[in-house]
Amino acid sequence: MTTIYQVEKQNMAKVLIVDDSPTEVHIFSMALGDEGYQVVVATDGEEGVQKAMEEMPDLILMDVVMPGLNGFQATRKVFRRRARFTAMHRPNTFPSLS
Repeated sequence: MTTIYQVEKQNMAKVLIVDDSPTEVHIFSMALGDEGYQVVVATDGEEGVQKAMEEMPDLILMDVVMPGLNGFQATRKVFRRRARFTAMHRPNTFPSLS
């Protein structure tokens, strides 16, 4: 049973965390990393859009309130740009209100 669990953890999804708060990034990163998820971090909306295109994460946790490009604007950019490349791989995006 342990072997199966370890194999499943190795195939966990890639999660992109986009948040300008180091505390929130740390909390999410630790919790997801401890569960075996591959975590990618961006500290603002522009960087989040760039990493979403480069890393193609399975899930994006996007802060809504950020200076510059906010979470709503960044999410729109990600979906528009990704639609150009592939209609098959769209991440699930859940806004966080931290």
